[in-house]
Amino acid sequence: MKKQRIIVLDMDGSLLDDNKKISQKSVNFLKKVQAYSYKIVLASGRPFRAVKPYYEQLGLDTLVICYNGAVIYNPQTSKFLYKKTYPREYILNIVETIGESNFENIVVEDFNHLEYLEKNDTLSVFAHPYDMKITYGDFKTNLPKEPLSCVFALKDKKDVPLFIKLGANKKHRNINVRFWDGTLLAETYFSDINKYTSLLKVLEYYNIPIENSICFGDGDNDLEMVSQAGIGVAMKNSTSKFLKQSADMLTLEDNNHDGIAETLKVLIPEVNDEVYFYN
Repeated sequence: MKKQRIIVLDMDGSLLDDNKKISQKSVNFLKKVQAYSYKIVLASGRPFRAVKPYYEQLGLDTLVICYNGAVIYNPQTSKFLYKKTYPREYILNIVETIGESNFENIVVEDFNHLEYLEKNDTLSVFAHPYDMKITYGDFKTNLPKEPLSCVFALKDKKDVPLFIKLGANKKHRNINVRFWDGTLLAETYFSDINKYTSLLKVLEYYNIPIENSICFGDGDNDLEMVSQAGIGVAMKNSTSKFLKQSADMLTLEDNNHDGIAETLKVLIPEVNDEVYFYN
């Protein structure tokens, strides 16, 4: 019996090109790979609803790592293998201290519900184009009971220091906030959870040792899993100095030129190239 192996793929900037698509060449190749005792697992900062179209496109039947490791979801059973949620009081404390009037908007979500502070275009990308229950205003009442993600849009950069201080709450030491580069958008995150910590749970579920893993990524949120993988691969297009230094190798091409598929052709040459190019 062939030993099972696992390939873990980051999505944005890795599996997906800059137009958020997977080329048909890569789709064909990755489908073929699955016939060679390789499990393919997607590991993303996205919620599952934003992973699902690609999961189905690749014909996967595996677990999915979402929210940068805070969720491990099994689409085959519609159940969670693992889920880490935020305390409602943590989010409410930030909102009450800074004041609702000082936020451009806030979006908090659980698996099938989005709650917005305001009904405007700010943060609307989180809802489109997915079918979700969406509520607005009355934040204390509508706030999901088990928030999986929280993104804040501040109005003024003067509130940033206070926001960061509130994020480093002594009561919830493992929860922090980080700002997206060049914006006043901030998200909550668990400092003790990442894609690697969830990968370990996935490996245990499938009874696959870490040395039988190949992990691809392009960002700092991929650092832990790439550095600890059996073979850790940083994307050629990665802008993360630390990731590239920690990886065992770089992809042969970037994310716009089938970087993952081209590299896997070298790492697992037993897969028939004919399927990749012509099927």
